[in-house]
Amino acid sequence: MTENTLLEVRLPKAHNWNIKEHLAFRPNWGWAFAFCFLVLALKNDLHEVFYPLLYNEDGRQIFINFYNGHAFKNIFYFYAGYIRIFPNLVGYLLHYFPLPVIPALYALVSLLFTAFVYSLFYRVLNHVFGDRWFAFYASILIIILPQANFEFVGTLMYQIWHCVIALFALTFLPLPEKTWKRILQIILMHTFIWTHPFSFLALPFYLYRAIRQSEYRLENGIFAVSILCYFIFAVIHHPLHWEAFHLYPETLVSRVGVEAVVGPYNRGWLIYMGMTNVFGIIVFSLIGLILWVSRREMKVTEKWFIIIMAYFLLVPLAASILGRDLNEYYPLLRGSPRYTYISRLAFLLIILSALFVFYRKSKIFQMAHWVLLMLVLWVNSTSSVLYETSVSEGKDILDYIAYVDENRLECGEGEEKMYYFRRGRWQTPGAPGDWSISSNLCRH
Repeated sequence: MTENTLLEVRLPKAHNWNIKEHLAFRPNWGWAFAFCFLVLALKNDLHEVFYPLLYNEDGRQIFINFYNGHAFKNIFYFYAGYIRIFPNLVGYLLHYFPLPVIPALYALVSLLFTAFVYSLFYRVLNHVFGDRWFAFYASILIIILPQANFEFVGTLMYQIWHCVIALFALTFLPLPEKTWKRILQIILMHTFIWTHPFSFLALPFYLYRAIRQSEYRLENGIFAVSILCYFIFAVIHHPLHWEAFHLYPETLVSRVGVEAVVGPYNRGWLIYMGMTNVFGIIVFSLIGLILWVSRREMKVTEKWFIIIMAYFLLVPLAASILGRDLNEYYPLLRGSPRYTYISRLAFLLIILSALFVFYRKSKIFQMAHWVLLMLVLWVNSTSSVLYETSVSEGKDILDYIAYVDENRLECGEGEEKMYYFRRGRWQTPGAPGDWSISSNLCRH
């Protein structure tokens, strides 16, 4: 090698390694999912997984269905008037695992899926507002607030509600560019569609995309057809209970507006003081005023997002009231939160969106915003007990599963030897309770 050649050699430039750059936290969808799961884990110390309850339909429907008959066709059975593909499909797949770990897997998959759905709020808000920090902290805030309970986050059957929420969230997002991701998302979306009748409420958005947008027109058209087919062939239809509509205004103000902000327990105190409707009207009025004042500061996509969230706030609540016989207050206003769950999440997203517009334009409001945020979190801390589960009952479930696993019997064709785990209300003489579990010990 000559001297001239040596002079022509260019040594690589030294790279200055910046430790601050590498340690800097950058919010993304993966971090949103991880933090959402961490929040869920801390709410009950993963007792749902270590001491699973097989609560509600998890025990008396999914477990019984696939333990007593592990057949693919059982994914498509009707329950409560419609087919629920997602929890049945997950239950079918999980029953390939050893029996002792199946109850824990029910809860673990439920927690992971719940975290996945809440992390979708990050993607949606980042897509609409273009601010990943806002999207990140909003998704974490929503999952911290007690909008659900242990049934929603740790029970496999209750994931039907998260399937609807995931379907609604995905209406805001384009399909992935990579083929394998697009195929996976399409499969997931059809699974979500064929899980809950409320998927019908997403039909206008997919029809609009199929008709007015050239991108992915075929896929959106297929989604619309899938929604129609599910609603027609996989849902048993009942007449609407229009006489129950008088519950709508108070439910909207009290169970949605108030509970979304102060939580269910503090709503009880407001009911005791006779202030529920007053507080709810104040909350709705303030949010409406903020939206009206800041409307000129909003981008077109932000306005459409709030309009669509208002649709998901009002329409699912009306469907919940009219679709069931809810003439008495207890089943809706004092019963399970599932009837108002979607509406409360939509209302929270509207609140956060409205506040974020103010947050962008005023430094003074930025400080007030964080003070208000801490206050809301503190007020809602009293509702953390909603996520607690019974460790002793979980141990009883584990003992029951261990007994069933160790005492399988050789029986004749068609013979059954049922072993019951008895619990629940609505007990009838000689029959297990409503939430009890019955396992056939016979091998076939």
